[in-house]
Formats: sequence, structure tokens, C-alpha cells
Amino acid sequence: MDLLFKREQKTNNHQKTNFVLWAKIEPDSEENALINKYKMKDAMLIEAVQPKLIRNSILISFVIAIVAVVPVNIFAFSARMYSPMMVFGAAVLIGIVCGYIYYTQKRETIYVKDLLHGRKFKCKSVIELARKEAFLESITNYFRQVVESAKHWDGQETRPITPMPPEEAKRFILSGPML
Repeated sequence: MDLLFKREQKTNNHQKTNFVLWAKIEPDSEENALINKYKMKDAMLIEAVQPKLIRNSILISFVIAIVAVVPVNIFAFSARMYSPMMVFGAAVLIGIVCGYIYYTQKRETIYVKDLLHGRKFKCKSVIELARKEAFLESITNYFRQVVESAKHWDGQETRPITPMPPEEAKRFILSGPML
């Protein structure tokens, strides 16, 4: 499995510099077969809870739907296909699409399919870009080991569990299960 990186530096209209890191994993044919066999593409590598992102995405969808009513209304009227339901439906669809695009660009949750297809990560500084790169390398290494262990998932395995000395068993029980 190889991890590919592409780095870009962009300056916006306000002379603010942003950095973009593109990352993609390229599994070999055996790894790709295991990923497909065990349906790992939809597996979540990193979960990031972002309640404000969901709220902002919904808000953006709502605002854009309201704003889109006017141009959609003008287009529908000029095309002589005027129907209030069609105008409303088109405006809602535009809002939903814009909210979805905003959500997918801002989310920090990373799925296996993101890295299989390649994904861009926006960073505010070179330091953040370097950290993101190291982080992606770490989770890719983790995923690589999961794929390697999948070679041995078929069949049955026996793991002996030996009893502990009484004091060690007591400490172990009080510490709770390690999950």
C-alpha cells in the first residue's frame, strides 16, 4: 500500500495564504481484494464529532434555498415553465446540494473511501499541513495493518486465557475491561 501526497499553496483575494494537502492510498491487488471482500470502503478511519458543522450546513442549505427562489423563479417564468411547486422544489434542491458540498468540504471525519479516491484537506498553515500529513500517515499505517490482519480472518483461532495470581486478578477486575 502506498500513500500519495500532493501539496499546494493558494492565496485568496484577501492575500491570505491557504495550504491544500491531497492524500490518496493505493493498495496493491491483494489488498484491494481484501478491502472489497470485507467491505472496508465505508469503514470510518477517524470520527470527528462536529455539531456546529451539521448546524451550519443546514443553515447554509436553508439560506441558499431562500435566496435561490428569485433566480429560479425568473428562469422558470422566462422559460414559460412557471409552476410554484417547481420553483420551490428547485430552490430546495439547490440549497441541499450547496449544504452537502459545504459539509463534505469541512468535515474532519475520514472514511477509507475518501483515501481510496483521494481527498483534499485545507490547512491554515504549513505547520497544520505537516501535522495533517503525519496524522494521515499514521492512520494509513493503522489501516494497512488491519488489511494485513484480514488475510487471516477466515477460519477459527484459539487463544488460551491463563489464570492470573489472586492479587493481580483482583487489580485486573477492579480496573475493568480494556476496550
